[in-house]
Amino acid sequence: MINKIIAIVKREHEKEDYNNHIKVVVKNALKLADIKNADKEIIEIASLLHDIGRAHGLKPGEENNHHIVSARRAEGILKNLNYPVEKIHFKNYFWLYTNVHIIIFC
Repeated sequence: MINKIIAIVKREHEKEDYNNHIKVVVKNALKLADIKNADKEIIEIASLLHDIGRAHGLKPGEENNHHIVSARRAEGILKNLNYPVEKIHFKNYFWLYTNVHIIIFC
């Protein structure tokens, strides 16, 4: 599953963005997952997909809400990959996205 998601993320993001941002977020989020004893699979997937909404260019005014666009796109990607529905939840993803960014970048 992770390899399929990585392939999607690499295909949709610029190489520089993937290497200098996405991979850093994933690395730091997985460290936090260890500290907090969190589900590493969910953390890794959410970290990989956290900016997927930016990958396709946003409509005017959407940049400030890219986390919402990203969450919706991530949900669609995971459903298409038959990821367990009980693990996909918009509110949980939004919470994770917000907290990953606050913890890692602030």
